[in-house]
Order: sequence, then structure tokens, then C-alpha cells
Amino acid sequence: MRTPAAMTVGLVLAPCGLLLCLVSTLTPGWRQATGFLDRPVNFLLTQGLWDICSEQSSQDSQCGLPDELGYYEAAPVRAARALTVTGLATTAVGLLLATLGVRCWRTKPCAWLAGVSGLVLFAAGLLELIPVSWYTHVLQNRTVLPAQASPVQLRVGYSVVLGFLGSCLLLMGRILILDAAVLTRCEFNGPKLPPFRGFCPSKARAGFSLRMAPSPGWASGCPGLQPTRIQRMY
Repeated sequence: MRTPAAMTVGLVLAPCGLLLCLVSTLTPGWRQATGFLDRPVNFLLTQGLWDICSEQSSQDSQCGLPDELGYYEAAPVRAARALTVTGLATTAVGLLLATLGVRCWRTKPCAWLAGVSGLVLFAAGLLELIPVSWYTHVLQNRTVLPAQASPVQLRVGYSVVLGFLGSCLLLMGRILILDAAVLTRCEFNGPKLPPFRGFCPSKARAGFSLRMAPSPGWASGCPGLQPTRIQRMY
């Protein structure tokens, strides 16, 4: 049996989501700050989960800046660190289970293992979606997420966007793999129709009685029937 197309698409989307979530976790682009009074107009400060960087031009950037405001101690940052790392590990486990359950060198996919992998990927998608959603919700709140006072402007960085995209791809991969696993299990474990006796007009004229079983398409000149035994009527 060929691997269902939905499972194949799910196996493609899940690694893409893992890659986007990994880039989102490691890059220092969760929040961008501009409009500093004591800095040039084109000065840009970017904050991530693990690093703080400044950029004044495409050739003048510096990372590893000290955390003077206690940004790393904020609850959203600490929670995002824990949840994103856990989500990455969960995604890796889900991909391993999906590879074993959806492997195409078997006669048929292992439906229950593919279903478990879909649930694991669903949990991984939630673990990645929760921190980026919380961070975005409190991004402008300088009390919860410390930042320089006004007129400094705060806006969402590219890392948050990548996190949203990665978590959505993981959730989509889960839907495709889990649904395909359920359909595959139903296909192999569904009730079997018993054979029945019928007549094919083209054969009946020749004096034959055919024992028929349901079959899609044309078989022996009769649509929807396939002969299992042929007997002479006289």
C-alpha cells in the first residue's frame, strides 16, 4: 500500500515547522525598540530570549549587550525559554514516531503509531504557540516586560512571526497525520462485505452461472462485479 498523501504532506510540514521554531527560539528578534533620544535615528535595539543586540546600520551591529532593565527576569521571557525548548524536544519525538508509523517500506502504515505522533505534534505546536502569543500580548506593557521609557517605540520582531508560522505548521502537520491515520485504520479494520450470487448478462447467454463479489470498476464485462467461481448452468 502506498503511504497516504495526507501523511506525506504532514511529514513535510512538521520538519518545516520545527526549523522555523528553532530559528525563532535562537534569534534575538522577539522585540524591536526604536526612537531613542540619545541615539541616532537609525539605531535599532532587538531583544530575544537569549541575547540583546543593537544595530545602527547593516554593517554596524553588536550582540551580547548587558540586561540593564531586568528583561531576562520577566515572567514571559522565562516561560518562553522553557516552553520553546520543551516544544522543540517534543517536536523531535513526534517526528521520530511519525517516521516509524508512516514509513512506506511496510505493507501498510502503522496507524496507531502515526496517530500517537499526531497527538505529540499537536502538543508541540501548542508549546510553541503559547509563548509567542503571551509575549505578543504583553509586548507593549513596560511593567511586565521591562523596556526604556517613552518616546521609545516597541514593535513585534521577526522571531515572533517565525514562531507563529512554525507552530501553525506543526498543528497542520498534526491534523493531516492524525486524520490520515484514522482513515487508514478504518480502511484495514472495516467490515468485509460477503460474496453474493449474481448474473452477468453477457455470460448468462452462454449458459454460465457466476458467483460474484463486489468490486469497483469493470470486471469480466460486468461493472461492479468480479467473478470468484464460474459454473455451468446445464
